[in-house]
Amino acid sequence: FGSEGSGTAEFREPSGLAVATDGTVAVTDTWNGRLQILWPDGSVEVVGSALYGPRDALWTTGGSLLVADTGNRRLLRFDPPEWRESVVAEFEGAIVGLAEVSGRVAVAVPQAGFVAVLDPVSGTIVERLPVPGWDSREQQEGYLAVLPSGELVASAPQPGELWILDPTGIEPPRLLRDGLPGVTGLAPLPDGTLVVSLTWEQRLARVTVER
Repeated sequence: FGSEGSGTAEFREPSGLAVATDGTVAVTDTWNGRLQILWPDGSVEVVGSALYGPRDALWTTGGSLLVADTGNRRLLRFDPPEWRESVVAEFEGAIVGLAEVSGRVAVAVPQAGFVAVLDPVSGTIVERLPVPGWDSREQQEGYLAVLPSGELVASAPQPGELWILDPTGIEPPRLLRDGLPGVTGLAPLPDGTLVVSLTWEQRLARVTVER
């Protein structure tokens, strides 16, 4: 589906995908600086403008769409059907991965070295979870996933590491796996393992999560 370009149903480096409960798919069309909504009936709608390299998206339980406006260092909310845009929070570094955990939103801020856990209504940050793999403060494509245990996993492509984080901030981060250079996207499977994308090596890998 789709091809390279800037028209409807055309993309320039599509990155994040978010699937709603009705099957609607939101795509962050990164270098076109926008979103595209793929409706279950096959129609496509373009949403947003003047975004700077958006990387990830997340549907909320209320039906709004949260978007990592990466280069503008802010988390946006789009409310259908008019797709009204509002700023949820702004950050000190470029943001990448998003995840929902315990009714809150986790936002990856690799340039600042932490995952921000915030209230999605007020935008208030309630926890800052350090990720050792982001200690260099380089811009990395750090993505997030939620494990069946309720813990978060964060990817650190520069050192090639996966880190497990306690979303409450009580337990320190622990290394899940290293030796995965270029690891970016994360997808938990029903059996508790993870499928990860190894961007630099053009392949996928399965990672066992220790219980």
